[in-house]
Amino acid sequence: MTNTPAGAVADVEQTRIAEVMPGSIADSLGIRAGEALLTINGTEVHDELGYRYLAAEECLELAILGTDGSVRTLEIDKGEDEDLGIVLADMRLMKCRNRCVFCFVHQNPRGLRKSLYFKDEDYRYSFLYGHYVTLAKATDEEIQRIIDLRLSPIYISTHTTRPELRDYLLGIHGARRIPELLSRFARAGIVTHHQVVLCPGLNDGKELDRTVTELAGHYPTASSVALVPVGLTEHRRNLPALLPPDRQYARATLLLTEAYQRRFREEVGTSFVYAADEFFLLAETPPPPLEDYDDFPQVGNGVGLYRMLLDRLERFMEEAPAESAAPLVGHVITGRVAAPILSAAVRRLNAIAGVHLELVVAKNTLFGDSIGVAGLLSGRCFLAAMEGVRPLGEVFIPEVALRSEDRHFLDDLTPADLEDRLRAPVVPGDQMLEVFYRRIAGSSVSGAEELAEFSIPVD
Repeated sequence: MTNTPAGAVADVEQTRIAEVMPGSIADSLGIRAGEALLTINGTEVHDELGYRYLAAEECLELAILGTDGSVRTLEIDKGEDEDLGIVLADMRLMKCRNRCVFCFVHQNPRGLRKSLYFKDEDYRYSFLYGHYVTLAKATDEEIQRIIDLRLSPIYISTHTTRPELRDYLLGIHGARRIPELLSRFARAGIVTHHQVVLCPGLNDGKELDRTVTELAGHYPTASSVALVPVGLTEHRRNLPALLPPDRQYARATLLLTEAYQRRFREEVGTSFVYAADEFFLLAETPPPPLEDYDDFPQVGNGVGLYRMLLDRLERFMEEAPAESAAPLVGHVITGRVAAPILSAAVRRLNAIAGVHLELVVAKNTLFGDSIGVAGLLSGRCFLAAMEGVRPLGEVFIPEVALRSEDRHFLDDLTPADLEDRLRAPVVPGDQMLEVFYRRIAGSSVSGAEELAEFSIPVD
């Protein structure tokens, strides 16, 4: 161990050690929480993601900044898959500085908690969790870091490949040009998935043809494109006028998507372009068969869950017992978008003895009737949906309506608050079909793998 100068560090707080696992290599070397990791093998550590990438080597030299301001160097020899036992501070989200004409944050009502007004634009979370980013103002250093750390795949909110139209949609000037960006990623083997938020009259028609064709020119590293309907709330103030997609628009979009898919299955062997489930629900038409979704590259973007649920519900019913192992009685509350999906499930499940479920569709009293996804329902939306309804038994609600860190709704009510008002047990479920299947099958459930077959989050 030797002393070494600290050198230039971008943000020590991002590399502050939050925890050292007991009995780990770091613990045995005297590394402690509160210290900071400066460099690994001479390369500056920026955050947890960079640490994980750099620490994969077998021979390491760590520069550690002590709590007293001194710096020490540690040399480590370890196995290739051996973990150091260091947990860094949570990565601080990078802020989005776009002013997209359809940005949902700009359409929030007043009076919500502060975090709901924060817009993130963080390529690290795109890689880790599938968050969409525009990369419109990403620096050359940030693009190079994506390449150096092999952050693949990356999910890009593209919307259009025409520069001036993209600038308008993003509300900025000089956004990075998508074709040039994809060429750079292609040379490095970085896979990208794309979404186009369709705004009627703006980036559809010939503009969409241009966008899809240019993106396909970068296949296979540009791997898929999702077409998503624009979401408009009743709280648009001083924002550009946008048209909401209607049933006719949805049906036209689905016909166009089918034409794209026929083209690309011939040209590249995959559908390449996929319509969001919301288009099928808006058009009141069933989704295509499973094979049209290939390996479901955009499932996290609401593309294919509808088809997956229908198919797994069918298998569920084929294997389900004639009588439920435990009574399953109650109301199932969801938003307008997921209502047709859950309606089919409830209707089929009620054929099983001991099951009596009733579906309740909640209107969005927070954002307006135009917003139909369950994840944006507040606690008061659920209460309003049950007004005048006497609970049959349990009240099942979608887990997605609760924020993960403290299980509060958007309006800061909790499931316990709903239970007090409804005088009935409230059961949040992330995988609603799994919740029902577990109750119905009881002891015949063989394990997690069997349950996973029926684990479909309902938005």
